[in-house]
Amino acid sequence: MYKVTGPPIPALKTETVKAFTAQSEIVFVSVGSEVEQATKDLADKYLDTIYIASAADASLLPGVTPPKKLPAVVALNSNAEGTDNYAQWYEGGSEHTLEEFVLAHQLPPMVALERKNFWQIANAGKLVLLAIVDPGGDSHKEFLATAAKVARRNVYDVRSGWLDGVEWEKYVKELFLVTAEQVQTGAAVIYDAPNKQFYANGLPTTEAELQALIDDTLAKKIPPTNTERGVQKAAKRVFVQFAEFLEENPWAMVILVLPLVGLGYLAFRVSGDTGAEDDPDKTK
Repeated sequence: MYKVTGPPIPALKTETVKAFTAQSEIVFVSVGSEVEQATKDLADKYLDTIYIASAADASLLPGVTPPKKLPAVVALNSNAEGTDNYAQWYEGGSEHTLEEFVLAHQLPPMVALERKNFWQIANAGKLVLLAIVDPGGDSHKEFLATAAKVARRNVYDVRSGWLDGVEWEKYVKELFLVTAEQVQTGAAVIYDAPNKQFYANGLPTTEAELQALIDDTLAKKIPPTNTERGVQKAAKRVFVQFAEFLEENPWAMVILVLPLVGLGYLAFRVSGDTGAEDDPDKTK
């Protein structure tokens, strides 16, 4: 809505604020009499991926409680409009930098994952708390509400989203070993897309169990499970890992080539000796 093309940051005007919504994006609004240089720098740096605007005060933003101190930045999430989670504030003195705040909140927590955004969120540089549910079932709303609460609390550590386990039944069964029965209850894993692996710890359903899944994964207390199945996929994975090893360690090529050179030389000598015995001219 207010996509930045470069400084200065677009300002919200009183006469247009009634139409202001976050739409389908996370929108960052800098609130205060003056926009900090750090906000301008971020707007310029991430102009292709985030929306940043400025407002003189929070009263220009409907449904947003003013911050305790200014200047501040608020992340508005359209998926949570009308709830306490619609606006997430960043104020001075936070243990995180403003850039860390922006990167942590640039994607909505526990969003519905489909073809168009699954790859984006799964490969956004963090592990993903992946909830797998039956959206037509009775328990999915309660499960997703609990998962979303945990996801919001851990926005600096993991991404999050939920997947329709009925529509993608074969996919979740093959990759994450989640059965149709577990989908009805609601299942959750931590997905590491770049490394094609996931972390699972039983069938977490409560807030404490979901938090333990995140904590134990980050602490490396849970061993990863490979998402690729079958002999061919396993062989492919080994080959790729071996190729990456050689790329990072070119000196290993020498060790591998030397035995081949030796075998080639030996075969040549044996072939030469056999040829001399069979050639009448060379035995005279």
